[in-house]
Amino acid sequence: MVYGTVLQLRSERAETARQNGLSDPEGEIRSFLDTVLSACETHGVDELVLSMIGDFLKAKYGGTDGAKNKLGDSPKIRNVFMDILAHLHAP
Repeated sequence: MVYGTVLQLRSERAETARQNGLSDPEGEIRSFLDTVLSACETHGVDELVLSMIGDFLKAKYGGTDGAKNKLGDSPKIRNVFMDILAHLHAP
C-alpha cells in the first residue's frame, strides 16, 4: 500500500509541474520536458538531477547535436531542464 502512495505522490508532483512549468514551452521543448516528467513518475524526483540531462538528450535525440537541432542551443536546453526540475522540487 505504501508503494502505491509513493507512485501517487510522484504522479501528483509531475502533474503539478506540467501545469505550472509547461505553460509557456511549446512544440519540441514541451515534448522533451514531458519526457523528463514521465521519468519522474517512473523513477522519482530524487533521481532527476542536472547531470542527467545528457542521458535524456541521448535517449530522445541521439545526443546533444540532435537535441540542439530540435531544441536550440545548450544554454536554452539547460535552462528549461533546470526550470522543470525546480517545479518538481517545489514544496
